[in-house]
Amino acid sequence: MRRHASHLRENADKILSAWLSGDTNIPGIISIHCIIVTRDRKVVETRRAAGTLYAAGRWSISFEEQVTTADFQSEIHDAATAAALRGFTEEFGLLAEGCRIRIISAVVEFPIINPVLVAIIETDETSEAFRRSTDCNSSADSAEIDEINFVDALPDLLQAETERTDLHPTSAIRVSMLSRLLG
Repeated sequence: MRRHASHLRENADKILSAWLSGDTNIPGIISIHCIIVTRDRKVVETRRAAGTLYAAGRWSISFEEQVTTADFQSEIHDAATAAALRGFTEEFGLLAEGCRIRIISAVVEFPIINPVLVAIIETDETSEAFRRSTDCNSSADSAEIDEINFVDALPDLLQAETERTDLHPTSAIRVSMLSRLLG
């Protein structure tokens, strides 16, 4: 909200006007925003490709995924877990079998009023496996990620990430949550 404070009143007026006129529904599509911690204790950071519709060129800690009808139809997992695992495979091209999902919070993403579940994904994959996979997949026209980076899963280093100005709107709060959980 601090980054968008100058536009908060204008955005709130637009959102409430659209809601009152029946042009939009609140809440919007529910999403799951996932923080990946690798086997070698690195947190995955991804830069969203320039062609993505929302937060293009911004860095995410680690990725975001919309919960879809298919996720609610999973016979194995709840919808949030199914969406997180699906997103993990879609975004990185890695198998999700060695992933453990833990929902840690729920937030509302401003300025788009998007309800969000925040999850930690602990994976058996290493940071090097992510780097190799992303290098292989980055040439695809449909790739949402155009760069990958890692930060050690240490509270002080994670907390320093919250000061970045080039983050996806919910990344600072996500990394702050993880920092608190670890420290």
